[in-house]
Amino acid sequence: MNRISTLVCAAMIPCLAQAASIPYTDNFNSDTAALDAVPAGWSISNGGTVDIVANGTYGPPPITCRGKTGNCIDLNGSTGKPGDLISPGLSLTGGQTYTAQFSLSGNDRIKQTDTVTIDFGTTVASISVKEKDPFTVDSVTFKPTTTGIYNLSFLDTNKNPSDNIGAILDNVKVVQTVPLPAAAWLLLSGLAGMGLMARRRSAA
Repeated sequence: MNRISTLVCAAMIPCLAQAASIPYTDNFNSDTAALDAVPAGWSISNGGTVDIVANGTYGPPPITCRGKTGNCIDLNGSTGKPGDLISPGLSLTGGQTYTAQFSLSGNDRIKQTDTVTIDFGTTVASISVKEKDPFTVDSVTFKPTTTGIYNLSFLDTNKNPSDNIGAILDNVKVVQTVPLPAAAWLLLSGLAGMGLMARRRSAA
């Protein structure tokens, strides 16, 4: 498997929308599988489309969702233009760090490499997947400077969008990343020191 991930920064533009609570999760299993459909609560900004697909459908070989069950998203819909899939608005607090986790895999229905661009607040990541790449949990982090409503989005930028076959997205989750308190670091350091002293005594 050969994955390429890069991070860059974009201009901070909080998106005004109805806020979703954190943690936010969506495995798309509550949606109805359909071509050129938009998952509940999500939107598409560029006039393209995605497909909500059920595990084991289409092919050959059939599409496999995470865990080989439920639904997942083919990020290149059936119109020949991949959709820029945008999450519900996420209410984030300035100064706090958030992590978006998601599973991406290649699409076995065609031999190609798909590059998926992930935008999370001001963080932009590009992840490349090949047709035989299994699902892997990837993540991007974002620390807003101001409290506001932000979005997470996914766009398949493969070189042959007219083939209507894209990378597969499943199990999206956004959580607040809580750093370990300074007191905990001091405690861990003290325990490590005590362990080192005990080893030295036993060696003597």
